[in-house]
Amino acid sequence: MTKSAFKKLRTAITDAARTTFTKLLSDHPEEEFYAFTLATNNDTTLITASANTEEGLIRRAKAYEKDKKKGLQRRADSLRWNPADWAYVCAGDDAFEEAQKMLDVLPDFHDLDEDDAEKEFESRISLFIESLKALDEEGFFGRGAKRQKITLLVTMGDQETGLLLRCAQELNPAKVYKEFAKAFPTETAGKFKGIGSRKAYEAQAVVLSRAGQLLACLISSSSGNPYVFGFQLPGFKEVLNFPIRDQVSLNSLAVSPDAKSIYAGWIDLGDDEKSGIRCWDVSTKKLKWDVKANQTSSLDASPDGSVIASKDVNGNTFVWDVQQGKQIWKFPGTKGDYLTCIRFSPTGTMLASCGKKGIQFWDYKSGKKTGSLDEPGRSIAFSPDGKLLAIATPEEHTRRDVSIWDVSSRKLLKRLDVVKGSRFRVSVGPDDHEDVRPDVVAFSPDGQWLVVLRSWPGSAVLWDWKKSQELIWMNPNYECLDGAVFLPDGKTVAIAGRPMDGPPLLLWDISDAAKA
Repeated sequence: MTKSAFKKLRTAITDAARTTFTKLLSDHPEEEFYAFTLATNNDTTLITASANTEEGLIRRAKAYEKDKKKGLQRRADSLRWNPADWAYVCAGDDAFEEAQKMLDVLPDFHDLDEDDAEKEFESRISLFIESLKALDEEGFFGRGAKRQKITLLVTMGDQETGLLLRCAQELNPAKVYKEFAKAFPTETAGKFKGIGSRKAYEAQAVVLSRAGQLLACLISSSSGNPYVFGFQLPGFKEVLNFPIRDQVSLNSLAVSPDAKSIYAGWIDLGDDEKSGIRCWDVSTKKLKWDVKANQTSSLDASPDGSVIASKDVNGNTFVWDVQQGKQIWKFPGTKGDYLTCIRFSPTGTMLASCGKKGIQFWDYKSGKKTGSLDEPGRSIAFSPDGKLLAIATPEEHTRRDVSIWDVSSRKLLKRLDVVKGSRFRVSVGPDDHEDVRPDVVAFSPDGQWLVVLRSWPGSAVLWDWKKSQELIWMNPNYECLDGAVFLPDGKTVAIAGRPMDGPPLLLWDISDAAKA
């Protein structure tokens, strides 16, 4: 953005914000305004303003309490800094028409490379901050004690906490910011570090080749383009970092056992009826094949590397030849079920799929069904020897546990209460832990430990599952955690999630678990 364009747009936004807040004060003289925000979307391509009052906050809290009684003040506290629930959402739409027209002619993020897109994004955030600052410096929001009563913000639909706090700190007196920041604790637990050269909006999957030499993940970046990342072990050298240029989203990932091929499920952003699976050569980064398939949100590669399996939105499981992507088998799902995860057993020819109606077992060589479990699942994991299966309950279920089953006998060995019974708890607002659920499970290389990822917000707990004992936990202040895999050393877990402005992967050091 040029300096001239920046100045003109800043003036337009400042004038629109002044008009909006002046009208709000005139229309509601009996109410006490405590917050005013310039509101945008995740791409910073829209601009408007929202505001809230103490009276409006209570009105909205009462409306929610009619459906679910959790205490009026408790409910109000949870809504106080959620602009989508404010009394005066998008109050400035009309006033911002001129500013919006000027914003519309700025560069499209999809036409920029990753670095330029990040610079453009930061430029727009600075623009919004400077626009409000100009008003504040005039004394428009009051001075002294009066100014202390209102918090100025720049907000977007799905905002990273660090960015929200940064904007608030730049816009408000120290005392006002300190009080606001209390609602967004940034305390973390556990020893972890990020890896990867790109900032990620969300890392949606992480997988490890069976020989343990390649760690791969797929991410959606702040500019919207998906990337495929790969790290060579044991040194974590970044050997893959390539964007997907056409307008698709990637939602599932698998790596061949020899680490020579990567597979990903994709959906066309312009037409969600178009979807499929792609295969790339890791060494050349060239596309080997691309086949049409129903929307795929789970992939896995067989232990011998001969096939991959996928599940679709209709509950069906497919087996594909890895040489040309030809379909070999289609295993029909249960009517009305929605499969969420498929996994090959590390030994033998077993393929397991899970959904809200239970677990299905197949022999992927013969195409025959070999059994089932009447246990709903959101995600599953085989132990390294293939003898055990861990199942995380889906969100539709009343339980929030992880169960451990003997695969051959189909007997339940253990249930772990991973939410309400956990000693590692994260406050998530007025509903406490009602929305927290086990999302992902993964066994350690020796089968002794089990990692359970929980959302929302994202946290990870390491269990000694035989003793039903929680050992250590990790709380990285991510909105959610989407994938986990133990690395060969047994002392590190690679975790994917939604930092919204951080590295693609987290490496969680669990070496202290033995001391717990």
